[in-house]
Amino acid sequence: MRSAAVRSIEGTAPWCAATSVRGRSWLYPTVLGPADWTGDVSATAVDIARRRAVEDLGSFFRPTLAATMPDPSRIPGMESAVRSFCDALLAGTSMAVYGDYDVDGATSVALVVRYLAELGVDCQLYIPDRLKEGYGVSKLGLDRLADRGVRYVLVVDSGTNAVDELAHASSRNIGMIVLDHHEPGVAPVPGAVNPKCSSQSRSWDYLCSAGLVFLFLVGVNRELEQRGWFTDGAAIKPDLRRFLGLVALGTVADVVPLVGLNRAYVATGLGRMTDLTGMRALIEATDEHAFSVRSLGFVFGPCINAAGRIDDTSLGARLLITEDLDEAARLAQRLVEINRERQSLQQLAATAAVRAGVEGNVNASPVVVMDDPEWHPGIVGLTASRLRETFDRPAIVIGAGGKGSCRSVEGFDIGAAILAAKEAGILIAGGGHPMAAGFTVEESRIQELADFIGLRATDLIRPPAQVDLVVEVGRLTPLLSGELEPLAPFGSGNPQPRIAVVGGLVASVRELSGRHLKVMLRGPSGETEAILFDGVGTPFGESLRAAEGKRADLLGTVRIDNYGGIERAVLRPEDAMVSGLA
Repeated sequence: MRSAAVRSIEGTAPWCAATSVRGRSWLYPTVLGPADWTGDVSATAVDIARRRAVEDLGSFFRPTLAATMPDPSRIPGMESAVRSFCDALLAGTSMAVYGDYDVDGATSVALVVRYLAELGVDCQLYIPDRLKEGYGVSKLGLDRLADRGVRYVLVVDSGTNAVDELAHASSRNIGMIVLDHHEPGVAPVPGAVNPKCSSQSRSWDYLCSAGLVFLFLVGVNRELEQRGWFTDGAAIKPDLRRFLGLVALGTVADVVPLVGLNRAYVATGLGRMTDLTGMRALIEATDEHAFSVRSLGFVFGPCINAAGRIDDTSLGARLLITEDLDEAARLAQRLVEINRERQSLQQLAATAAVRAGVEGNVNASPVVVMDDPEWHPGIVGLTASRLRETFDRPAIVIGAGGKGSCRSVEGFDIGAAILAAKEAGILIAGGGHPMAAGFTVEESRIQELADFIGLRATDLIRPPAQVDLVVEVGRLTPLLSGELEPLAPFGSGNPQPRIAVVGGLVASVRELSGRHLKVMLRGPSGETEAILFDGVGTPFGESLRAAEGKRADLLGTVRIDNYGGIERAVLRPEDAMVSGLA
Protein backbone atom coordinates (compact mmCIF):
# COMPACT_ATOMS: atom_id res chain seq x y z
CA MET A 1 0.00 0.00 0.00
CA ARG A 2 1.34 3.43 -0.94
CA SER A 3 1.92 5.86 1.92
CA ALA A 4 0.12 9.19 1.91
CA ALA A 5 1.55 10.30 5.24
CA VAL A 6 5.15 10.88 4.27
CA ARG A 7 6.39 13.68 2.11
CA SER A 8 9.95 12.44 1.59
CA ILE A 9 12.58 14.79 0.24
CA GLU A 10 14.40 13.10 -2.61
CA GLY A 11 17.49 14.10 -4.51
CA THR A 12 20.58 15.71 -3.04
CA ALA A 13 21.01 15.10 0.68
CA PRO A 14 19.30 18.08 2.35
CA TRP A 15 21.38 18.23 5.53
CA CYS A 16 22.11 21.70 6.82
CA ALA A 17 25.73 20.80 7.69
CA ALA A 18 28.43 18.49 6.33
CA THR A 19 29.20 16.79 9.66
CA SER A 20 26.99 16.06 12.63
CA VAL A 21 27.60 17.21 16.19
CA ARG A 22 28.83 13.65 16.85
CA GLY A 23 31.37 13.86 14.06
CA ARG A 24 29.53 11.63 11.59
CA SER A 25 28.23 11.97 8.10
CA TRP A 26 24.73 10.83 7.23
CA LEU A 27 23.95 8.62 4.26
CA TYR A 28 20.88 9.66 2.34
CA PRO A 29 18.53 6.74 1.61
CA THR A 30 18.90 5.29 -1.86
CA VAL A 31 15.94 5.99 -4.15
CA LEU A 32 14.63 2.62 -5.33
CA GLY A 33 12.49 1.52 -8.25
CA PRO A 34 9.19 -0.37 -7.84
CA ALA A 35 9.35 -3.51 -5.68
CA ASP A 36 8.67 -6.89 -7.24
CA TRP A 37 6.39 -7.78 -4.33
CA THR A 38 2.88 -6.98 -3.28
CA GLY A 39 1.44 -7.24 0.20
CA ASP A 40 -0.49 -5.34 2.83
CA VAL A 41 2.58 -3.34 3.84
CA SER A 42 3.32 0.32 3.20
CA ALA A 43 5.70 1.19 0.39
CA THR A 44 7.77 3.08 2.97
CA ALA A 45 8.34 -0.10 5.00
CA VAL A 46 9.06 -2.14 1.87
CA ASP A 47 11.66 0.37 0.67
CA ILE A 48 13.44 0.35 4.03
CA ALA A 49 13.53 -3.46 4.06
CA ARG A 50 14.95 -3.53 0.53
CA ARG A 51 17.65 -1.02 1.42
CA ARG A 52 18.56 -3.34 4.32
CA ALA A 53 19.30 -6.05 1.75
CA VAL A 54 16.20 -8.10 2.55
CA GLU A 55 15.81 -10.47 -0.39
CA ASP A 56 12.75 -12.47 0.63
CA LEU A 57 10.24 -9.75 1.51
CA GLY A 58 7.43 -12.23 2.12
CA SER A 59 9.45 -14.18 4.67
CA PHE A 60 10.69 -10.97 6.27
CA PHE A 61 7.26 -9.46 6.80
CA ARG A 62 5.71 -12.83 7.70
CA PRO A 63 8.58 -14.65 9.47
CA THR A 64 8.10 -18.38 10.14
CA LEU A 65 10.35 -21.10 11.49
CA ALA A 66 9.53 -23.34 8.53
CA ALA A 67 11.05 -20.82 6.13
CA THR A 68 14.16 -19.96 8.14
CA MET A 69 15.20 -22.86 10.39
CA PRO A 70 18.06 -25.01 9.06
CA ASP A 71 18.56 -28.71 9.57
CA PRO A 72 20.60 -28.69 12.83
CA SER A 73 23.15 -31.06 11.29
CA ARG A 74 24.27 -28.25 8.98
CA ILE A 75 25.88 -26.47 11.93
CA PRO A 76 29.47 -27.70 12.39
CA GLY A 77 29.84 -30.01 15.37
CA MET A 78 26.11 -30.33 16.01
CA GLU A 79 25.67 -33.91 14.79
CA SER A 80 28.50 -35.16 16.98
CA ALA A 81 27.18 -33.27 20.02
CA VAL A 82 23.66 -34.63 19.50
CA ARG A 83 24.93 -38.22 19.24
CA SER A 84 27.12 -37.83 22.32
CA PHE A 85 24.23 -36.38 24.34
CA CYS A 86 21.83 -39.12 23.23
CA ASP A 87 24.42 -41.79 24.04
CA ALA A 88 24.61 -40.41 27.58
CA LEU A 89 20.81 -40.31 27.86
CA LEU A 90 20.40 -43.89 26.71
CA ALA A 91 23.15 -45.03 29.09
CA GLY A 92 21.40 -43.34 32.03
CA THR A 93 24.47 -41.19 32.76
CA SER A 94 24.07 -38.63 35.55
CA MET A 95 23.81 -35.24 33.83
CA ALA A 96 24.15 -31.53 34.55
CA VAL A 97 23.69 -28.43 32.45
CA TYR A 98 26.25 -25.71 33.17
CA GLY A 99 25.04 -22.22 32.27
CA ASP A 100 25.81 -18.55 32.63
CA TYR A 101 24.20 -15.94 34.86
CA ASP A 102 22.67 -13.67 32.20
CA VAL A 103 19.32 -14.07 30.45
CA ASP A 104 20.76 -16.00 27.52
CA GLY A 105 22.40 -18.38 29.99
CA ALA A 106 19.22 -18.74 32.07
CA THR A 107 17.01 -19.40 29.04
CA SER A 108 19.52 -21.88 27.61
CA VAL A 109 19.63 -23.79 30.91
CA ALA A 110 15.85 -23.72 31.19
CA LEU A 111 15.45 -25.12 27.67
CA VAL A 112 17.57 -28.17 28.46
CA VAL A 113 16.18 -28.81 31.94
CA ARG A 114 12.55 -28.47 30.80
CA TYR A 115 13.17 -30.71 27.80
CA LEU A 116 14.75 -33.44 29.92
CA ALA A 117 11.92 -33.13 32.45
CA GLU A 118 9.46 -33.94 29.68
CA LEU A 119 11.54 -37.04 28.94
CA GLY A 120 11.39 -37.97 32.61
CA VAL A 121 15.13 -37.44 33.04
CA ASP A 122 16.56 -35.64 36.07
CA CYS A 123 19.25 -33.08 35.36
CA GLN A 124 21.22 -30.90 37.75
CA LEU A 125 21.73 -27.26 36.89
CA TYR A 126 24.85 -25.30 37.71
CA ILE A 127 25.25 -21.54 37.28
CA PRO A 128 28.50 -20.08 38.61
CA ASP A 129 28.68 -17.38 41.27
CA ARG A 130 29.59 -14.13 39.52
CA LEU A 131 31.85 -12.92 42.34
CA LYS A 132 33.54 -16.16 43.39
CA GLU A 133 33.84 -17.98 40.06
CA GLY A 134 33.50 -15.33 37.38
CA TYR A 135 32.29 -15.93 33.86
CA GLY A 136 32.21 -19.33 32.22
CA VAL A 137 32.91 -22.93 33.10
CA SER A 138 35.46 -23.36 35.89
CA LYS A 139 37.45 -26.20 37.41
CA LEU A 140 35.81 -25.42 40.76
CA GLY A 141 32.35 -25.85 39.24
CA LEU A 142 33.33 -29.10 37.53
CA ASP A 143 34.77 -30.43 40.78
CA ARG A 144 31.55 -29.67 42.59
CA LEU A 145 29.53 -31.50 39.96
CA ALA A 146 31.91 -34.46 39.97
CA ASP A 147 31.56 -34.69 43.75
CA ARG A 148 27.78 -34.88 43.29
CA GLY A 149 28.16 -37.86 40.98
CA VAL A 150 27.70 -36.03 37.68
CA ARG A 151 29.42 -37.76 34.77
CA TYR A 152 28.17 -35.73 31.81
CA VAL A 153 28.01 -31.92 31.51
CA LEU A 154 26.41 -29.83 28.79
CA VAL A 155 27.93 -26.33 28.92
CA VAL A 156 25.71 -23.61 27.44
CA ASP A 157 26.44 -19.93 26.74
CA SER A 158 30.12 -20.27 27.62
CA GLY A 159 32.95 -22.78 27.27
CA THR A 160 34.22 -22.06 23.76
CA ASN A 161 37.71 -21.26 25.05
CA ALA A 162 37.67 -23.59 28.09
CA VAL A 163 40.39 -25.91 26.83
CA ASP A 164 42.00 -26.40 30.27
CA GLU A 165 38.58 -26.96 31.84
CA LEU A 166 37.77 -29.62 29.24
CA ALA A 167 40.95 -31.48 30.18
CA HIS A 168 40.05 -31.11 33.85
CA ALA A 169 36.57 -32.53 33.21
CA SER A 170 38.16 -35.55 31.56
CA SER A 171 40.47 -36.03 34.56
CA ARG A 172 37.36 -36.13 36.77
CA ASN A 173 35.71 -38.73 34.50
CA ILE A 174 33.19 -36.21 33.14
CA GLY A 175 32.14 -36.06 29.51
CA MET A 176 31.62 -32.47 28.35
CA ILE A 177 30.11 -30.79 25.29
CA VAL A 178 29.80 -27.06 24.60
CA LEU A 179 27.01 -25.05 22.96
CA ASP A 180 28.07 -21.41 22.79
CA HIS A 181 28.04 -18.30 20.60
CA HIS A 182 30.87 -16.19 22.03
CA GLU A 183 33.93 -15.26 20.03
CA PRO A 184 36.57 -18.03 19.97
CA GLY A 185 40.17 -17.45 20.99
CA VAL A 186 43.23 -18.73 19.17
CA ALA A 187 42.58 -22.36 20.20
CA PRO A 188 38.89 -23.01 21.00
CA VAL A 189 37.62 -26.24 22.55
CA PRO A 190 37.74 -29.05 19.97
CA GLY A 191 34.24 -29.95 18.86
CA ALA A 192 32.54 -26.93 20.49
CA VAL A 193 29.23 -26.21 18.77
CA ASN A 194 29.67 -22.54 18.01
CA PRO A 195 28.92 -21.08 14.55
CA LYS A 196 31.61 -18.47 15.15
CA CYS A 197 34.27 -21.19 15.31
CA SER A 198 33.66 -22.46 11.80
CA SER A 199 36.07 -21.40 9.08
CA GLN A 200 33.76 -22.88 6.44
CA SER A 201 30.34 -21.48 7.28
CA ARG A 202 29.27 -18.77 9.70
CA SER A 203 25.75 -18.61 8.30
CA TRP A 204 24.21 -18.80 11.78
CA ASP A 205 26.81 -16.89 13.78
CA TYR A 206 24.12 -14.33 14.66
CA LEU A 207 22.33 -16.82 16.95
CA CYS A 208 22.48 -16.45 20.71
CA SER A 209 22.97 -19.56 22.83
CA ALA A 210 19.24 -20.04 23.43
CA GLY A 211 18.67 -20.11 19.67
CA LEU A 212 21.50 -22.58 19.25
CA VAL A 213 20.24 -24.79 22.09
CA PHE A 214 16.79 -24.91 20.47
CA LEU A 215 18.36 -26.27 17.27
CA PHE A 216 20.30 -28.77 19.38
CA LEU A 217 17.05 -29.99 20.96
CA VAL A 218 15.47 -30.32 17.51
CA GLY A 219 18.39 -32.61 16.64
CA VAL A 220 18.09 -34.53 19.92
CA ASN A 221 14.35 -35.03 19.40
CA ARG A 222 15.00 -36.45 15.95
CA GLU A 223 17.89 -38.65 17.10
CA LEU A 224 15.93 -40.10 20.01
CA GLU A 225 13.01 -40.83 17.73
CA GLN A 226 15.32 -42.66 15.33
CA ARG A 227 16.73 -44.68 18.23
CA GLY A 228 13.26 -45.72 19.36
CA TRP A 229 13.03 -43.66 22.55
CA PHE A 230 9.37 -42.76 21.90
CA THR A 231 8.13 -46.04 20.40
CA ASP A 232 7.40 -48.02 23.55
CA GLY A 233 5.01 -45.44 25.02
CA ALA A 234 7.28 -44.74 28.01
CA ALA A 235 7.90 -41.16 26.84
CA ILE A 236 6.02 -38.70 24.63
CA LYS A 237 8.02 -36.73 22.12
CA PRO A 238 8.26 -33.17 23.49
CA ASP A 239 6.55 -30.42 21.51
CA LEU A 240 9.42 -27.96 21.19
CA ARG A 241 7.10 -25.14 20.15
CA ARG A 242 6.18 -24.79 23.83
CA PHE A 243 9.75 -23.62 24.47
CA LEU A 244 9.80 -20.82 21.88
CA GLY A 245 9.01 -18.17 24.49
CA LEU A 246 12.33 -19.00 26.16
CA VAL A 247 14.15 -18.65 22.84
CA ALA A 248 12.50 -15.30 22.13
CA LEU A 249 13.42 -14.00 25.59
CA GLY A 250 17.06 -15.05 25.26
CA THR A 251 17.32 -13.67 21.74
CA VAL A 252 15.94 -10.23 22.62
CA ALA A 253 17.79 -9.91 25.93
CA ASP A 254 21.16 -10.89 24.43
CA VAL A 255 20.80 -8.17 21.78
CA VAL A 256 21.76 -10.43 18.89
CA PRO A 257 20.75 -9.42 15.35
CA LEU A 258 17.00 -9.79 14.76
CA VAL A 259 17.43 -11.17 11.27
CA GLY A 260 16.78 -14.53 9.64
CA LEU A 261 16.04 -17.27 12.12
CA ASN A 262 16.25 -14.88 15.08
CA ARG A 263 13.46 -12.79 13.60
CA ALA A 264 11.29 -15.91 13.30
CA TYR A 265 12.21 -17.00 16.84
CA VAL A 266 11.02 -13.68 18.26
CA ALA A 267 7.95 -13.23 16.07
CA THR A 268 6.80 -16.78 16.89
CA GLY A 269 8.00 -16.87 20.49
CA LEU A 270 6.18 -13.72 21.59
CA GLY A 271 2.92 -15.60 21.11
CA ARG A 272 4.19 -18.52 23.24
CA MET A 273 5.32 -16.55 26.30
CA THR A 274 2.20 -17.54 28.22
CA ASP A 275 3.30 -21.19 27.96
CA LEU A 276 5.83 -20.31 30.68
CA THR A 277 4.49 -20.27 34.23
CA GLY A 278 7.38 -18.08 35.39
CA MET A 279 6.75 -15.43 32.75
CA ARG A 280 3.06 -15.25 33.62
CA ALA A 281 4.12 -14.70 37.24
CA LEU A 282 6.56 -11.99 36.15
CA ILE A 283 3.76 -10.17 34.32
CA GLU A 284 1.85 -10.03 37.61
CA ALA A 285 4.88 -9.00 39.68
CA THR A 286 5.91 -6.17 37.35
CA ASP A 287 2.40 -5.01 36.44
CA GLU A 288 3.52 -5.08 32.83
CA HIS A 289 0.59 -5.56 30.47
CA ALA A 290 1.96 -7.38 27.45
CA PHE A 291 4.79 -9.43 26.03
CA SER A 292 6.66 -7.42 23.41
CA VAL A 293 10.23 -6.87 22.30
CA ARG A 294 10.26 -3.77 24.48
CA SER A 295 8.98 -5.54 27.61
CA LEU A 296 11.30 -8.51 27.09
CA GLY A 297 14.29 -6.23 26.64
CA PHE A 298 13.58 -3.54 29.21
CA VAL A 299 11.30 -5.09 31.85
CA PHE A 300 11.46 -8.89 32.06
CA GLY A 301 15.04 -9.36 30.88
CA PRO A 302 16.48 -6.97 33.49
CA CYS A 303 14.51 -8.72 36.27
CA ILE A 304 15.92 -12.12 35.32
CA ASN A 305 19.37 -10.60 34.86
CA ALA A 306 19.31 -8.81 38.21
CA ALA A 307 19.79 -11.92 40.35
CA GLY A 308 22.75 -12.95 38.22
CA ARG A 309 24.26 -9.53 38.81
CA ILE A 310 23.94 -9.08 42.56
CA ASP A 311 22.26 -12.14 44.15
CA ASP A 312 21.66 -15.89 43.71
CA THR A 313 22.60 -16.52 40.08
CA SER A 314 20.20 -19.46 39.75
CA LEU A 315 16.99 -17.54 40.53
CA GLY A 316 16.27 -16.50 36.95
CA ALA A 317 16.75 -20.00 35.57
CA ARG A 318 14.62 -21.48 38.33
CA LEU A 319 11.79 -19.06 37.51
CA LEU A 320 11.91 -20.11 33.86
CA ILE A 321 11.96 -23.82 34.76
CA THR A 322 9.26 -24.08 37.42
CA GLU A 323 5.69 -25.17 36.72
CA ASP A 324 4.60 -24.53 40.31
CA LEU A 325 2.38 -21.43 40.52
CA ASP A 326 3.28 -20.56 44.11
CA GLU A 327 7.01 -20.98 43.53
CA ALA A 328 6.79 -18.91 40.34
CA ALA A 329 5.01 -16.08 42.16
CA ARG A 330 7.58 -16.12 44.97
CA LEU A 331 10.55 -16.16 42.60
CA ALA A 332 9.07 -13.45 40.37
CA GLN A 333 8.48 -11.13 43.30
CA ARG A 334 11.99 -11.73 44.60
CA LEU A 335 13.49 -10.95 41.18
CA VAL A 336 11.53 -7.70 40.93
CA GLU A 337 12.84 -6.67 44.38
CA ILE A 338 16.42 -7.54 43.42
CA ASN A 339 16.04 -5.55 40.20
CA ARG A 340 14.99 -2.47 42.17
CA GLU A 341 18.09 -2.89 44.33
CA ARG A 342 20.19 -3.28 41.18
CA GLN A 343 18.68 -0.10 39.72
CA SER A 344 19.62 1.84 42.86
CA LEU A 345 23.21 0.56 42.81
CA GLN A 346 23.46 1.26 39.10
CA GLN A 347 22.19 4.81 39.43
CA LEU A 348 24.73 5.62 42.12
CA ALA A 349 27.62 4.15 40.15
CA ALA A 350 26.55 5.69 36.84
CA THR A 351 26.12 9.14 38.34
CA ALA A 352 29.56 8.97 39.95
CA ALA A 353 31.16 7.65 36.76
CA VAL A 354 29.61 10.32 34.54
CA ARG A 355 30.61 13.06 36.98
CA ALA A 356 34.17 11.72 37.07
CA GLY A 357 34.21 11.57 33.29
CA VAL A 358 33.11 15.18 32.92
CA GLU A 359 35.58 16.39 35.53
CA GLY A 360 38.37 14.27 34.05
CA ASN A 361 37.79 15.50 30.49
CA VAL A 362 37.38 12.00 29.04
CA ASN A 363 36.74 13.54 25.62
CA ALA A 364 40.52 13.77 25.29
CA SER A 365 40.72 9.94 25.19
CA PRO A 366 39.33 7.57 22.53
CA VAL A 367 38.07 5.22 25.27
CA VAL A 368 36.44 5.99 28.62
CA VAL A 369 37.96 3.87 31.42
CA MET A 370 36.62 4.06 34.99
CA ASP A 371 37.38 1.88 38.00
CA ASP A 372 36.24 1.81 41.60
CA PRO A 373 36.72 -1.17 43.94
CA GLU A 374 33.43 -0.23 45.64
CA TRP A 375 31.36 -0.85 42.51
CA HIS A 376 29.53 -4.18 42.50
CA PRO A 377 30.69 -6.33 39.55
CA GLY A 378 27.06 -6.97 38.68
CA ILE A 379 26.42 -3.38 37.62
CA VAL A 380 29.67 -2.48 35.81
CA GLY A 381 28.21 -3.43 32.43
CA LEU A 382 25.19 -1.21 32.95
CA THR A 383 27.45 1.63 34.07
CA ALA A 384 29.59 1.14 30.96
CA SER A 385 26.44 1.43 28.86
CA ARG A 386 25.61 4.74 30.50
CA LEU A 387 29.14 6.06 29.88
CA ARG A 388 29.06 4.92 26.27
CA GLU A 389 25.74 6.70 25.73
CA THR A 390 26.86 9.84 27.56
CA PHE A 391 30.27 10.32 25.94
CA ASP A 392 29.60 8.53 22.64
CA ARG A 393 32.75 6.43 22.74
CA PRO A 394 33.80 2.93 23.90
CA ALA A 395 33.56 2.58 27.68
CA ILE A 396 35.26 0.24 30.15
CA VAL A 397 34.18 0.01 33.78
CA ILE A 398 35.98 -2.05 36.44
CA GLY A 399 34.56 -2.85 39.85
CA ALA A 400 35.37 -5.00 42.89
CA GLY A 401 37.78 -7.85 42.35
CA GLY A 402 38.97 -6.47 39.03
CA LYS A 403 35.74 -7.57 37.32
CA GLY A 404 35.21 -5.36 34.29
CA SER A 405 32.75 -4.84 31.49
CA CYS A 406 32.88 -2.95 28.21
CA ARG A 407 30.41 -1.39 25.82
CA SER A 408 31.41 -0.16 22.40
CA VAL A 409 30.26 2.06 19.54
CA GLU A 410 29.81 1.24 15.88
CA GLY A 411 33.18 0.84 14.23
CA PHE A 412 35.14 -0.62 17.15
CA ASP A 413 35.15 -4.36 17.98
CA ILE A 414 35.58 -4.34 21.76
CA GLY A 415 35.33 -8.15 22.00
CA ALA A 416 38.34 -8.58 19.70
CA ALA A 417 40.25 -5.95 21.68
CA ILE A 418 39.60 -7.75 24.98
CA LEU A 419 40.64 -11.10 23.50
CA ALA A 420 43.85 -9.45 22.24
CA ALA A 421 44.51 -8.05 25.74
CA LYS A 422 43.99 -11.50 27.21
CA GLU A 423 46.34 -13.10 24.71
CA ALA A 424 48.90 -10.36 25.49
CA GLY A 425 48.81 -11.46 29.13
CA ILE A 426 47.23 -8.27 30.46
CA LEU A 427 43.99 -9.93 31.57
CA ILE A 428 43.30 -12.93 33.77
CA ALA A 429 40.23 -13.77 31.70
CA GLY A 430 38.07 -12.10 29.10
CA GLY A 431 35.87 -12.39 26.04
CA GLY A 432 32.75 -11.07 24.39
CA HIS A 433 31.15 -9.59 21.29
CA PRO A 434 31.95 -6.64 18.98
CA MET A 435 29.71 -4.35 21.04
CA ALA A 436 30.15 -5.77 24.57
CA ALA A 437 32.71 -7.76 26.53
CA GLY A 438 33.69 -8.78 30.05
CA PHE A 439 37.00 -9.50 31.74
CA THR A 440 38.98 -9.84 34.96
CA VAL A 441 42.14 -7.81 35.51
CA GLU A 442 44.60 -7.30 38.35
CA GLU A 443 44.45 -3.81 39.86
CA SER A 444 48.11 -3.20 39.03
CA ARG A 445 47.40 -3.67 35.30
CA ILE A 446 44.34 -1.45 34.87
CA GLN A 447 46.32 1.42 33.39
CA GLU A 448 48.14 -0.99 31.08
CA LEU A 449 44.76 -2.26 29.89
CA ALA A 450 43.49 1.28 29.35
CA ASP A 451 46.58 2.14 27.28
CA PHE A 452 46.29 -1.10 25.29
CA ILE A 453 42.62 -0.60 24.37
CA GLY A 454 43.08 3.14 23.87
CA LEU A 455 45.89 2.53 21.37
CA ARG A 456 43.69 0.14 19.36
CA ALA A 457 40.90 2.73 19.32
CA THR A 458 43.07 5.71 18.41
CA ASP A 459 42.29 5.45 14.70
CA LEU A 460 38.62 4.65 15.23
CA ILE A 461 36.58 5.91 12.31
CA ARG A 462 32.88 6.18 13.03
CA PRO A 463 30.91 4.73 10.13
CA PRO A 464 28.36 7.03 8.51
CA ALA A 465 24.85 6.90 9.93
CA GLN A 466 22.44 5.27 7.50
CA VAL A 467 19.26 7.30 7.23
CA ASP A 468 16.18 5.18 6.49
CA LEU A 469 13.67 7.94 5.88
CA VAL A 470 13.69 11.72 5.45
CA VAL A 471 10.66 13.82 6.43
CA GLU A 472 10.04 17.52 6.82
CA VAL A 473 9.55 19.09 10.21
CA GLY A 474 5.86 18.87 11.07
CA ARG A 475 5.26 15.70 9.06
CA LEU A 476 6.33 13.13 11.63
CA THR A 477 2.94 11.61 12.52
CA PRO A 478 1.38 8.62 14.31
CA LEU A 479 0.20 7.40 10.92
CA LEU A 480 3.79 7.26 9.70
CA SER A 481 4.81 5.34 12.82
CA GLY A 482 2.07 2.80 12.11
CA GLU A 483 3.28 2.33 8.56
CA LEU A 484 6.72 1.33 9.89
CA GLU A 485 5.40 -1.32 12.30
CA PRO A 486 5.56 -4.23 9.79
CA LEU A 487 9.36 -3.90 10.00
CA ALA A 488 9.20 -5.04 13.64
CA PRO A 489 10.44 -6.85 15.66
CA PHE A 490 13.23 -4.31 15.99
CA GLY A 491 16.61 -4.93 17.54
CA SER A 492 20.24 -5.43 16.70
CA GLY A 493 20.63 -6.07 12.96
CA ASN A 494 17.14 -4.73 12.29
CA PRO A 495 17.02 -1.44 14.19
CA GLN A 496 14.04 0.82 14.44
CA PRO A 497 14.15 3.03 11.33
CA ARG A 498 16.37 6.09 11.58
CA ILE A 499 14.38 9.12 10.52
CA ALA A 500 15.95 12.45 9.58
CA VAL A 501 13.60 15.33 10.38
CA VAL A 502 14.79 18.25 8.27
CA GLY A 503 14.02 21.78 7.18
CA GLY A 504 13.34 23.51 10.49
CA LEU A 505 14.72 25.67 13.26
CA VAL A 506 15.26 24.73 16.89
CA ALA A 507 12.48 26.85 18.37
CA SER A 508 13.13 25.89 21.99
CA VAL A 509 15.08 23.55 24.26
CA ARG A 510 13.94 23.01 27.84
CA GLU A 511 14.62 20.63 30.68
CA LEU A 512 12.17 18.01 31.90
CA SER A 513 12.53 16.78 35.50
CA GLY A 514 16.10 18.07 35.55
CA ARG A 515 17.24 15.08 33.47
CA HIS A 516 15.71 15.15 30.02
CA LEU A 517 15.65 17.69 27.20
CA LYS A 518 12.60 18.59 25.14
CA VAL A 519 13.43 20.10 21.75
CA MET A 520 10.83 21.76 19.54
CA LEU A 521 11.58 22.05 15.83
CA ARG A 522 9.53 24.47 13.76
CA GLY A 523 9.25 24.66 9.99
CA PRO A 524 6.90 25.61 7.14
CA SER A 525 4.85 22.42 7.60
CA GLY A 526 4.46 22.68 11.37
CA GLU A 527 6.29 21.46 14.47
CA THR A 528 8.03 18.27 15.54
CA GLU A 529 8.79 17.42 19.16
CA ALA A 530 11.94 15.56 20.19
CA ILE A 531 12.90 14.32 23.65
CA LEU A 532 16.46 13.39 24.60
CA PHE A 533 16.18 11.21 27.70
CA ASP A 534 18.94 11.65 30.31
CA GLY A 535 20.41 14.29 28.04
CA VAL A 536 21.06 17.03 30.58
CA GLY A 537 24.81 17.55 31.01
CA THR A 538 25.83 15.23 28.17
CA PRO A 539 27.89 16.45 25.20
CA PHE A 540 25.01 15.76 22.81
CA GLY A 541 22.53 17.47 25.08
CA GLU A 542 24.71 20.56 25.33
CA SER A 543 25.03 20.63 21.53
CA LEU A 544 21.24 20.70 21.27
CA ARG A 545 21.07 23.55 23.80
CA ALA A 546 23.61 25.48 21.73
CA ALA A 547 21.48 24.90 18.62
CA GLU A 548 18.51 26.91 19.91
CA GLY A 549 17.52 29.48 17.30
CA LYS A 550 19.58 27.78 14.58
CA ARG A 551 18.60 25.66 11.62
CA ALA A 552 18.95 22.00 12.53
CA ASP A 553 18.16 18.52 11.27
CA LEU A 554 17.64 15.76 13.83
CA LEU A 555 18.21 12.05 13.32
CA GLY A 556 16.46 9.52 15.52
CA THR A 557 13.60 7.07 15.95
CA VAL A 558 9.91 7.73 16.39
CA ARG A 559 7.82 6.79 19.40
CA ILE A 560 4.14 7.38 20.12
CA ASP A 561 3.29 9.48 23.17
CA ASN A 562 -0.26 9.49 24.54
CA TYR A 563 0.36 12.02 27.30
CA GLY A 564 -2.77 14.02 28.06
CA GLY A 565 -4.87 11.70 25.92
CA ILE A 566 -3.47 13.16 22.70
CA GLU A 567 -1.52 10.80 20.44
CA ARG A 568 1.69 12.39 19.17
CA ALA A 569 4.71 11.15 17.25
CA VAL A 570 7.84 12.15 19.17
CA LEU A 571 11.41 11.83 17.90
CA ARG A 572 14.06 10.26 20.13
CA PRO A 573 17.17 11.96 18.71
CA GLU A 574 20.58 10.32 18.46
CA ASP A 575 22.39 12.89 16.33
CA ALA A 576 21.98 16.34 14.82
CA MET A 577 23.21 18.48 11.97
CA VAL A 578 23.32 22.15 13.01
CA SER A 579 23.94 25.06 10.68
CA GLY A 580 26.57 27.50 11.87
CA LEU A 581 27.31 25.72 15.15
CA ALA A 582 30.93 26.41 16.15
